[in-house]
Amino acid sequence: AVHFPLHALLRVTGLVQPIPWRRKAESTASAESTASATAEMREAMVAGLIIAPLWFFAQWTYSAGVAGTSVTASTVISTTSVVWTLLGSILFLKEKVTVLKVLG
Repeated sequence: AVHFPLHALLRVTGLVQPIPWRRKAESTASAESTASATAEMREAMVAGLIIAPLWFFAQWTYSAGVAGTSVTASTVISTTSVVWTLLGSILFLKEKVTVLKVLG
């Protein structure tokens, strides 16, 4: 719920692209653009179906691991997870470091 207003703000500033499946339909929409929008929506749905079980398993194992630690350790793990994710994406996925990513 928080991400959509933030995404809209960043889209207005030009820092991110519009969400493909949320584009406003043009009044003279052709069959080709409608088919393209349907294909993009289908791709998003397939990606969600693939990612959902992985996300559930990751969250379940994370919760199980944190449940076995102290409150202090779980707070540190939870708070710094964003930093580890950024570092992992830079090291393993070779993503570029941007100001927006570091500020995030």
